[in-house]
Amino acid sequence: MQTTGRQYERVQACDIRDVAFQADPFESVPPGDDAVHIFQEDASMTIGRCGTNSGWIRACYGVAAHKVAAQPISCSG
Repeated sequence: MQTTGRQYERVQACDIRDVAFQADPFESVPPGDDAVHIFQEDASMTIGRCGTNSGWIRACYGVAAHKVAAQPISCSG
């Protein structure tokens, strides 16, 4: 594998289809902070309350989907 020699201090992985930046997403991260930061969608919207997410879970897990219905949505991007 050939590399360009470029190095990045920070990388963000996201679902580009529904993400819009209104400011630098790294401005609140202190310099030298090498921790992984994870942000979750609004916790008041659970898997069971969202038709799209609950549909995906039902399609994968069938009737067992009720076991995660009360959980907040965590988009993997």
